[in-house]
Amino acid sequence: PIFPFLLFAADAYERNAYKPFLFWIILSLAVREDVALVVLAFFPLALLDRRNWRWVLPPAILAIAVGALDIFVIHTFAVAGSYKFNVYYAWLGNSPGAILGTLLSSPSTIIAHLFSVTVWEFLLGLIMPVLFLPFLRPRYLLLAALPILGIILQASGGGLLALEMHYAT
Repeated sequence: PIFPFLLFAADAYERNAYKPFLFWIILSLAVREDVALVVLAFFPLALLDRRNWRWVLPPAILAIAVGALDIFVIHTFAVAGSYKFNVYYAWLGNSPGAILGTLLSSPSTIIAHLFSVTVWEFLLGLIMPVLFLPFLRPRYLLLAALPILGIILQASGGGLLALEMHYAT
């Protein structure tokens, strides 16, 4: 259900239709917590396109605020007492500080993970069906960068299973 909303937001962005753009990102943010990652990506995209502040700031502010609220609510009401997908990132650490510590203290572990077969299997599986066409307008790949990074930083690294699920869309 989220894909059309984000597609309509990207279309409104491309057409410079500001009010429809805001409408579609707000509607998108109301559907799932991880959509904030895609909406946040409109921030660097608008910077690269040299759009004025009203295109740059609202996506960033809305994405950060709604994303933080979503994680707080999920953490508060979760049976396990934490975000449901934390288990996938446990290899990096159990808190933002621990994850940053892992990234800084053990870059070879991260690099080895990023160059694993499952990560490349996932990345090639995303790009090959569209014949590498996204590379013709690479700035729009920013919209997918954070969700893709989230998938490849999971312990499994994505792989075929992630491609066969709805996450690849």
